[in-house]
Amino acid sequence: MNNAVQGQSTNATAIGAFNNSSADATLYAENDSSSGFPLFVENKPNGQSFGVGSNGSGYFSGAVYATGFNTTLRTRDGEQVQAYGMKSADDSIEETGSGELIGGRADIALERGFIRTINTAVSYRVFITPDGDTRGLFVSRKSPEGFEVRESQGGRSNISFDYRVVAQPLGAEPSTLPSWRAVRPRHSDIKAR
Repeated sequence: MNNAVQGQSTNATAIGAFNNSSADATLYAENDSSSGFPLFVENKPNGQSFGVGSNGSGYFSGAVYATGFNTTLRTRDGEQVQAYGMKSADDSIEETGSGELIGGRADIALERGFIRTINTAVSYRVFITPDGDTRGLFVSRKSPEGFEVRESQGGRSNISFDYRVVAQPLGAEPSTLPSWRAVRPRHSDIKAR
């Protein structure tokens, strides 16, 4: 391998970096190619990796654990505002959309890409908001491909509605709120010895 800096160890940290400066970075990585990765880290035995691409995006093959997620959004007048990431007690994936009752009934097909990513062995949840006055709406049938919405009490309204589907992603663990201690690395695992 042609590396500018390389370290190898069988029982300790291969490369350690410590900094007591309040103004300078402990580790600085720069790639002067417009298509290169400024940072790439890989665990060879299991193939898990993460990197920072040329566009500043992070790429992770495993899960991301953090105490908070913020996103910078651009407004119509060019300002930037901070938005918070949604938090959930379980691992979930969502699809939103709109439908229309015709004679009090509507069939909604889930998007094909969404179906390919969800665990169809576990039932999903559907939340419905009508866009007008009805006798009430309910989900009368669910399948891995979609669901049926009906108006309550035999109603036959023609009205639009919005929906939100919450499902478990394919391969997700069924546990709820795993302990942070169970997922974070120990300091002794990452400090130089």
